[in-house]
Amino acid sequence: MTDADVIAFYAAIVATYAAFVATLVLFWDVLKWFRQKGRLKISASICKNRGTYTESANTGEWGELLRVDVANFGGQDVTITGIGLSTVRPTLFPLKTSPKMRFFPNNDQTPMPHTLSPSMTMEWLFDSAILLDARAIKNLYARDSLHRTWKIPGKEIRHMKNVIKIQKQKKTQ
Repeated sequence: MTDADVIAFYAAIVATYAAFVATLVLFWDVLKWFRQKGRLKISASICKNRGTYTESANTGEWGELLRVDVANFGGQDVTITGIGLSTVRPTLFPLKTSPKMRFFPNNDQTPMPHTLSPSMTMEWLFDSAILLDARAIKNLYARDSLHRTWKIPGKEIRHMKNVIKIQKQKKTQ
């Protein structure tokens, strides 16, 4: 083995290492670029009201509230333009459903549109009578000023449906 072969071998090792490090840096820059954008996490729960009187389905009883928390864990501000609910109305044919989307009315506590700074969390409270039939709930979402839709995880939707069913069973007993 000559000196030129040894030098070429070490040059190949250094070039391979440099290509590997450059690829890692590229992926890191792409990851940082995605994280700089505003990203929202939505969670929802059914809770008792906070001492305010809400008419649940015009019965005049103390009702429960739908609590929606939206957190911005990205690197930029995000402006929430609306929080909505999509429902599916069952039809005669089980494979065919008609989706329906609607926004919750604006409440006075935190009016829309509302800007969330990075690492800021906001809470919205709505009358749970809006939910109506638990079987029809498909998704809960928030829309931002860039027309992006942020959805709640399906696991939380299933948990919320179970809570609504249990509450309806308690009311009928």
